[in-house]
Amino acid sequence: MSNIKGGKMSNSEKKLTMRNGNGICLLNDGQWVVMSNNKILPLKTSDDFWFSFPILECSPQPTKEKLGDDFPYNELLKHALCSESKYWSSLALQWLELISLDEKIKLKEILELIVLDKSHPQRSRHLARKYLKDM
Repeated sequence: MSNIKGGKMSNSEKKLTMRNGNGICLLNDGQWVVMSNNKILPLKTSDDFWFSFPILECSPQPTKEKLGDDFPYNELLKHALCSESKYWSSLALQWLELISLDEKIKLKEILELIVLDKSHPQRSRHLARKYLKDM
């Protein structure tokens, strides 16, 4: 995590502002980051992706139009599906339409766990089951 000097990042392009006010940016070196309170949070580990979960509160297709195809949606969705928060995992399930079948197949084990876990809302379990049937 590093600070933004002078309140601006000269080597980045802001792609999206989330409802919480944080921004998703793409650095010139190809690294995706979350800008939060003048800090740069690179999206590398599951702990880092937590800061990008509010993306899931937006509609998938318009968000993808803003972020483009290079954003690591599969990583975001994987980490949200595995999070302890049923809120984030249920939102991530609604975003699975954005990723390819090959990427969905990589999430098969996670989807199987959601189907079996009664702590997930019934709607989430049914949606996970639907994606598994489509594989």
